[in-house]
Amino acid sequence: MITVAVCTFNRAASLRRTLASIAACRVPAGLTWELLVVDNTSTDGTRGIVREWESTLPLRYLFEPAQGLSHARNRAAAESAASSLLVFTDDDVRVETDWIAAYASAADARPEADFFGGRVKSLFEGGRPAWLADQNMDLLDGLFVNFDPGAASREILPGDVLPVGASMGFRPACFADGNLFRTDLGVCGRDKGRGEDTEFMERLLKAGRRGYYIAGALSHHEVAPERLTFRYAFRYGIACGRGVDGSRLRAVLYLLRGLRQLGIGRGDRARQCAIRAGMELPQKARNCSGPLT
Repeated sequence: MITVAVCTFNRAASLRRTLASIAACRVPAGLTWELLVVDNTSTDGTRGIVREWESTLPLRYLFEPAQGLSHARNRAAAESAASSLLVFTDDDVRVETDWIAAYASAADARPEADFFGGRVKSLFEGGRPAWLADQNMDLLDGLFVNFDPGAASREILPGDVLPVGASMGFRPACFADGNLFRTDLGVCGRDKGRGEDTEFMERLLKAGRRGYYIAGALSHHEVAPERLTFRYAFRYGIACGRGVDGSRLRAVLYLLRGLRQLGIGRGDRARQCAIRAGMELPQKARNCSGPLT
């Protein structure tokens, strides 16, 4: 039994596209699977979109009242405890037709692996921006949700770039003894928090768990136009920097460096500088343990 979980918050339009792509997946004969849609206090038309697919997909709708992506993911983990594998994707992702089959095949072929990650490519609305000369920068990969270690599947080793929340899978043992996603990290309503997925997998590796990259589990993450702005890059950096000791001086220096990069036509490097500037700002702790008000 495989459980696919989509955690969603106020993205009804993109959720429809995500569910349509999952419905188009080729499911291997004999594979039992279910789809969980965890509604994390949406106030738009999310419930109506889910109803459109209830007769087509093996779908269960759950409402998680504690706002925060980590709360929604932890709810999915609890609800799928009887499954042999829990696979997450996001509500702004379009999976390829072999996505489910690739996860099922890897889980069978790699019994030693405890968690998995699929290949994720950025899907730019309106086409790839002209200023993006080099997308393969660590921070831009995070900003655009791009995870592409190549066409060959392989074991994930300590020190490797880790999978992203848009396509990751876990065996039940990963959640044993209350081991869950940290609720002080990750997106929480309009708070663009980051890092709960990476922190969770780093913890698994430190505990001796093994990971595996599935090149054939390909999906595409929508990159909305707002993600291309300097304002979004700066706010993304602030979210990434939570828990990091920063320096206002370094923040200013990164902004000045970004202006120089922009002046020589390197919009990609300029946005990377904006992210790093945001990371340097002092962070306040946030409480995301209850409903969003």
